[in-house]
Amino acid sequence: MVITYHGTNCFRIVSGTFSLVTDPTSERMKPDLTLKTLTNPADPSTDPRLIDLPGEFDVAGLHGRGLEILTESTNLFIKTAFVISGLDDLRLAFLGHLSETPSRETVESLGHVDILFLPLGGKPYLSPAAAIKTVKLIEPKIVIPALHGSHSDLSSFSSEFGDPPAPADKFVVKSKDLPDKGLKVILLKNE
Repeated sequence: MVITYHGTNCFRIVSGTFSLVTDPTSERMKPDLTLKTLTNPADPSTDPRLIDLPGEFDVAGLHGRGLEILTESTNLFIKTAFVISGLDDLRLAFLGHLSETPSRETVESLGHVDILFLPLGGKPYLSPAAAIKTVKLIEPKIVIPALHGSHSDLSSFSSEFGDPPAPADKFVVKSKDLPDKGLKVILLKNE
């Protein structure tokens, strides 16, 4: 699996010939599956390759679930966290536009998470303190932040889990690469 970051909450995950994109920043990306974590409920997608509302789904051998963040959704927009399994034996969770530590119910619904993608940078996203608390609640093996704030936000967050790593162009991972103990923070450059 190869993971790249394309700004805001946009990540591209490629496994073999399959590609998944979250919150795309360009129509040119053309993935096999797109997840949108912020949606206008009056304008849901009819494209079967675009998942933009809460609920369970099976696409191309992947099983996923969208969880509405009830405390942050309104009648104008729905915030959804996604958990996906079936890509290279890894379980991925995308917190997208989350701005508060998720409820215990949401954390339990996510279940076991290998790789967690979370927004970092303060309102309207997670503050470093809220991001740290979220990571400690979910207990993933790997965390990949989407940076919306300053580098001091990133330093505050990363230092909680050890020395901040240098940003990389991409992250290549297989299930055998997951840390046995502890947590690994991966920083990706915006492509």
